[in-house]
Amino acid sequence: METNHHGVYLGGSSLDAVFRKLNQVKAKVFIHPTTTCFQHNNDSGVHIHTPVTFLPRYLNPMMEFMFDTARALINLFASGTIARCQDITFVVPHAGGALPPILQRFCSFSTMIIPSELDLSLGAVKKTLSEQFYFDLAGSPIPDQIHGLLRNVGPERLLYGSDYPLQRGLWRAWQV
Repeated sequence: METNHHGVYLGGSSLDAVFRKLNQVKAKVFIHPTTTCFQHNNDSGVHIHTPVTFLPRYLNPMMEFMFDTARALINLFASGTIARCQDITFVVPHAGGALPPILQRFCSFSTMIIPSELDLSLGAVKKTLSEQFYFDLAGSPIPDQIHGLLRNVGPERLLYGSDYPLQRGLWRAWQV
């Protein structure tokens, strides 16, 4: 599943029926980032979704994919989807994107602003990540990112990933 579809992130209420079915069949769900969509009103007051472009000369996978992965994972937790769908196993690419370094911040804020029936304490979220999630190492994860991930899950939750066929040469061709 992509992290978002026109700005609707995994965990959005419009996807509840999909996640109920995935949970019912004990699905293995591979999540992959896509272009972030910025939600806003245009000059006429119409609500629209505009793809985010980091910098025109750089591809979104350089940075935005990392953050879009974190946005989707945080939304899955904050929406209660993870708590409701404990029979889904998730596979997250790129060593969790930007999630490892911001996980503690998310958990700290969550305990203050998200309904108390969800246990989003750091300990509870780490436990869930260690039981319900796997993380692949595709996309040239940086060493500090892997160390951050390993502080949250054990090495048995890491998987090989290659990002094939979107390898270096194909990225260059795509840019042209």
